[in-house]
Amino acid sequence: MSAELKKIFLELLEKDIEFRYTVAGYLGFLEILKKLDYLIEDNKKIWEEIRSIKEDEKKIWDNINRIWEEIRSIKEEQKKIWEEIRELRKNYINMRKDLDALKDGMRALASAVGTTLDHYTAVFIENLLREKGVPNEKINVQVVVRIYHLGRYREIDIFNLDPLVVGEVTTNIRDIEEARYEIDKIIEDIKFAEEVFNKKIFLAVLAVEVVSEDLVQLIEEVTEKHGILFIYGKMIPKL
Repeated sequence: MSAELKKIFLELLEKDIEFRYTVAGYLGFLEILKKLDYLIEDNKKIWEEIRSIKEDEKKIWDNINRIWEEIRSIKEEQKKIWEEIRELRKNYINMRKDLDALKDGMRALASAVGTTLDHYTAVFIENLLREKGVPNEKINVQVVVRIYHLGRYREIDIFNLDPLVVGEVTTNIRDIEEARYEIDKIIEDIKFAEEVFNKKIFLAVLAVEVVSEDLVQLIEEVTEKHGILFIYGKMIPKL
């Protein structure tokens, strides 16, 4: 076989698949060659799949990294929030201290100038209890009593344990909003005391030093409905 013919033959083997298969068939390699070609094509597909998986994997890791960034950002925000909460707690504690100091100062001032309205009311209630037949040994009316129960705190102006007595004292009621506020306070005192001491109120009192005359009837009707004794020192024209 001439060199030129060999060259043509080899080029056909390389470029012409059908010719290559025909020659392989004559040589008994046709099936092997087809399987090799199939394996090569299949291998290409596998590598394409691998590249696709790697791209998906990269996207997944990008998402994971972004999620971790968001988590770090959330943790930073939480840290700031807790710092603000701690600061608010400090401010609250300082405010409570200032308020307690103010109350102590007001009590000291009241003691310096004489008996307060609370004490006048306490004496009145002590006499009222005696008139109702309560023995002297059970009468111990206290003023400005702080009661703590199950994490809750309440300050009651007038208090006697047995029989159970609560009272709210205020210097004046000038309008309907103040009237509702004071009535709601004594109602809450009743509920709180009955829950804490597990017994019914014997006497509840709302004492006002000065009240607008246009509110007296309304206050009397509402307090009577709730079994509250309403007493006042002076009634003046509408404020």
